[in-house]
Amino acid sequence: MVRKCAQPRRGFTLLELTIVVTTIAILVALLLPAIQSAREMARRGSCTNNLMQLGVALRSYHETFGMLPPGCVNETGPVKQGGWFFNSADLAMREEVDADGNPVPFDPASYGYRVSWVAQILPHLGHDAVYRQVDFDRPWLSFLSDTDKQFAMQQYSKEQVTAENDAESGMIRGSNEVAIIRRGDIPRMDVLKCPSTFGGAVCDYAGCYDSQDVPIDVKNNGLLYLNSSVVLDDVADGAANTLLLGEKTSAGSEAGYLIGDASTLRNTGTSPGEKSRDLAGQQMMGVGAQATNAQARGFASHHQHGCNFLLGDGSVRYIRDQLDLKILQQLANRQDGGLVSHQSF
Repeated sequence: MVRKCAQPRRGFTLLELTIVVTTIAILVALLLPAIQSAREMARRGSCTNNLMQLGVALRSYHETFGMLPPGCVNETGPVKQGGWFFNSADLAMREEVDADGNPVPFDPASYGYRVSWVAQILPHLGHDAVYRQVDFDRPWLSFLSDTDKQFAMQQYSKEQVTAENDAESGMIRGSNEVAIIRRGDIPRMDVLKCPSTFGGAVCDYAGCYDSQDVPIDVKNNGLLYLNSSVVLDDVADGAANTLLLGEKTSAGSEAGYLIGDASTLRNTGTSPGEKSRDLAGQQMMGVGAQATNAQARGFASHHQHGCNFLLGDGSVRYIRDQLDLKILQQLANRQDGGLVSHQSF
């Protein structure tokens, strides 16, 4: 009988397996940054598209009324920060007391009218239904049902919103009943949200009201400020050389897109590279009882090394964090006479 020789088993050696695994790991390490970069570029492209849509809406408003919308509508300035959004947590932070040390009843009207530029361009964004829900007589009652509005007004008339502490439980009596505009009631709009941004803010874009870190007032040098009525053809530096909108960051502590405070208006007092304090989880300047005339802070984004800005001519530019702050401030100021070459930013 002839015996056949046993065939050797075929397989991977430990060395070969190690080489294959190492090669795969190297390829993954090389591909992941490229994939992440491609995704970020797509998100940045969506953000650019959002700003372009907002620019179209602003120019549509301009064609209709012969001017840009006011950055904020209010009787007097400077504009107060915060207000309107008072739920149990907000009331707990309030420290307003009278001369006898008693809590001062909360009155949203005391913060002013403060309707923002966003509220005014809603029809030009195609959001007529949202626009019809805005109460332009008492904007703090917007997005509430008739029943909730009636209940809220009863609370004010009876002065029941006192933030009175319960000595036994440490809770604030009735605070959940008197939240006027709850954050969840505000209609979300994709055009106001940057895909790269996280957090609870309902608007990731803001108008540029001044080149310096100053309060929002009637003498600001930007394109959108308190009771402004800027005509683009009259901009001394040219609309194409002046910032109109930019990105902002927030930890969700802002008041929404109806209010013309730091929620919808920012300045170039700081570089976009200096991230907002909201990113560190700190409460935004101006929310709560101590909010009076605090500055509205600067622009920022969650993109890599830069921030998208809309110029007055409708174009969008991605401005790097490393840009000289003086150049950025020249772009923000509509009347400083400092023309900036587009090659410099």
